Amino acid sequence: RRPGISLDDTPIQNHFVDEYDPTIE
Repeated sequence: RRPGISLDDTPIQNHFVDEYDPTIE
């Protein structure tokens, strides 16, 4: 799993996604 990436490319703590999703905020 990869950490969710917000629109400003900072990792979202405790938020994980199975695949990279550029729409994750």
